[in-house]
Amino acid sequence: MIRTVPGAYLGLDGPLQRLSAGPKILWLLGVTVAAFAAPSPAVVLALVAGAAVCARVAGVAWRRVGEAVAPTAVVLVLALAANALVADGTGDVVLLGTVGVSLPGLVRGVTAVLRIVALVAWALVYTATTPSQATVDALSRALSPLGRLGAPVDSWAMVASLVLRFVPLCGEELVRVRDAQRARGVMLDGGGPVARLARWRLVLAPLVVALFRRADESARAMADRCWGYGPRTPARRPPSAADVACAVAAVALVCLCCAL
Repeated sequence: MIRTVPGAYLGLDGPLQRLSAGPKILWLLGVTVAAFAAPSPAVVLALVAGAAVCARVAGVAWRRVGEAVAPTAVVLVLALAANALVADGTGDVVLLGTVGVSLPGLVRGVTAVLRIVALVAWALVYTATTPSQATVDALSRALSPLGRLGAPVDSWAMVASLVLRFVPLCGEELVRVRDAQRARGVMLDGGGPVARLARWRLVLAPLVVALFRRADESARAMADRCWGYGPRTPARRPPSAADVACAVAAVALVCLCCAL
């Protein structure tokens, strides 16, 4: 059984799934601004905790959040080391000779790590609770003023939606092909680096073919639905009280973090 990768839309029902895509995009932008504008690590930690709570409410296991953050581990370690380590003998904790750890730098490094974790976690919550078509409609409505000037708003929105959809889709295909090759007895993790790269060709070649097949299927589906032959009329529904509360909370969060 192939597991869905982090970032895939889960299709569950819950309070976050019932929110419109527009307010959730506004909240995601607000969290992004707040994560970098907040001077205190406690505020950024609160953003991480809020993402963890919302992930559970949305039906996303915390293990999934960890899997989504794992690819950024190298960046997180480098960010922590770049802020915490000093080599001029002024460190609060001496490690080796003049190399030591600066406690203020360590706090800055931890804050930088928490900022990245917060952004990844909230992005995961958004993609897990929002179908791609809802994202297209929300972006089309947000960019509609540019459409009056002749800008291809629908095409821009569709490109953004395809990017959000194909990123987790690439992961799903990679897992599927990798597991299929392992089931055939291919040892992908054994031997030296050269031998591993040679074996991974057996995964990457079918992966590229599968992604081209997916892209061709998407193009045919868009053509069958007459995409590009006329203006779109996306479904609209009046904003609910929860949508308004989400948008107001996003603006309040940005204002609060900028005022601190």
